[in-house]
Amino acid sequence: LLIRRMKRLSAAIPGDEGLRIFGNLFEIELDPQVTPFRLVERMNKMVKETGGQLMKLWFLGDNVYIPTNGQTLKYILDSNEEITKGDEYNFIIPWLGTGLLTSTGNKWRSRRKMLTPTFHFTMLEGYIATMNRHAKICVELLENRANGRNVDMFPVVKMCALDIICETTMGKELDSQRHPNQPYVEAIVNLMSLATAITMKVWLRPRFMR
Repeated sequence: LLIRRMKRLSAAIPGDEGLRIFGNLFEIELDPQVTPFRLVERMNKMVKETGGQLMKLWFLGDNVYIPTNGQTLKYILDSNEEITKGDEYNFIIPWLGTGLLTSTGNKWRSRRKMLTPTFHFTMLEGYIATMNRHAKICVELLENRANGRNVDMFPVVKMCALDIICETTMGKELDSQRHPNQPYVEAIVNLMSLATAITMKVWLRPRFMR
């Protein structure tokens, strides 16, 4: 009855429901490096077909809503009420704890209030040199790999983002773009693979099954 009600309420939102029970599950690969691109590819196709500003996918009884433009997303990001994350975020709490990304309620509000000054323009200007330095390394690596051919940018850009985040937020110069086989980098890749598998394989969601 709950699933029927959810389907009825979301009927006006563009998107197909896929297979009965499983929904769109088998259309998404378990590889964490591939899954985001499959979602974007599917979303772009739906936007072209329907012109909608909000799309939906269906996974094992859960609706996933995807904003397709900045204006739609703004309503969500500006809200101080819609701050509770989906169950998928629970799988990364052992790694990141219950900070701004994963918390909700008063804890989320206190964390946001504490971190807001960090994102002021005057503070962000101090990070430009760091971002530019890592971006130049990223461009050099892409140029070397491309050599006139198509190249998968995701692994390179991912390491660039990791270098920038680690140096600007933790003061740690990781240099994962040039040295991707570090234990910390490999641990993150493994963790994201596990989080993706747990999200897609419903029988792994109970903690005692892992």
